[in-house]
Amino acid sequence: MAFQFLMQINDVAKKIQHVKEKMAEHSMLFEGNESGGKFKGAGIEGSYVVQNNEVKVFIDKKPFIIPESLIEKKFKDYFA
Repeated sequence: MAFQFLMQINDVAKKIQHVKEKMAEHSMLFEGNESGGKFKGAGIEGSYVVQNNEVKVFIDKKPFIIPESLIEKKFKDYFA
């Protein structure tokens, strides 16, 4: 089941680099830059778009057993 959420961030370039590193640590694929990209791993697939200081994350695929709230929390932690 697909879902999406928004995050407000500062210093977009630095945060995107941090997310790339964190996802690599968890063996997830991440392709993207300061304007958008996609990711895949642990049964989760999605994309993101950056406009100004707002990141819109689209989750297209996830394991049934993992709640949406947990995925959203993990992404917010990555962008922290």
